[in-house]
Amino acid sequence: MLAQRKVDEKSNEITAIPKLLNALELAGTVVTVDAMGCQREIASLIVEKKADYVLAVKGNQGLLAEQVRESFLLLNSMRSAKNRLRPRRVEQRRCSVIADLSMVDKAAEWASLKGLVRIESERYHKATGKTERESVITSPASGPMRPC
Repeated sequence: MLAQRKVDEKSNEITAIPKLLNALELAGTVVTVDAMGCQREIASLIVEKKADYVLAVKGNQGLLAEQVRESFLLLNSMRSAKNRLRPRRVEQRRCSVIADLSMVDKAAEWASLKGLVRIESERYHKATGKTERESVITSPASGPMRPC
């Protein structure tokens, strides 16, 4: 983490993020923001400051989240996987990248949107025999699209 800003009373992250971004020199960096900050205005501000972005998409972006999930179901993606052995667990992470934005209705409204990224992780805990699964969709993403 490079910086943080206290959220004003009776406010939220959506209003605090632009203030924080304006206080920073971002040129040439990649800014990552959680789902609360997945807003077109925030993406535009990051691009105006000559930076790239990766924003998490979750339920707060209902239609966008649905279109991104459908994109990963129906379109071809570049994929890679990495396994890690840990003393107490085994982890596998899979990264998928889609540059085809045809299923995202308002893709042109996202500054410099280049593609969609999904990270799927699976953790097997040796002691308990339990497996945990998680899928994180990060979109939109700006900057050059490369395989994971």
